[in-house]
Amino acid sequence: MINKDLIEITTPRQAKNGTRAWKCSRTGALYGSYASGSVRRTPLDFQFGYYKQQTRLNAIRKVKHQNGWTQTQFISIPREEDRIALINHRSASYKGYIYNIE
Repeated sequence: MINKDLIEITTPRQAKNGTRAWKCSRTGALYGSYASGSVRRTPLDFQFGYYKQQTRLNAIRKVKHQNGWTQTQFISIPREEDRIALINHRSASYKGYIYNIE
């Protein structure tokens, strides 16, 4: 069950591609669940009325390479139900863009 603050705004083209989108009525943030296994949040800046850079909500793992570099890999979530559960959990605890003053 998705929380009451999320309103689904999926377009027909997104649905055809396996993408689902929601807008949070409390914070104005956009959430997206993608068929590739990615989950993203785009916060809204109320002061200027535009959306900030997207944030991936997937878990990460660090991989060390022989040359000393560390690579960050996002763990994809194959099941849509799990992606929606992650959006539901993260949207309920998200307080909004840091510079939004209410």
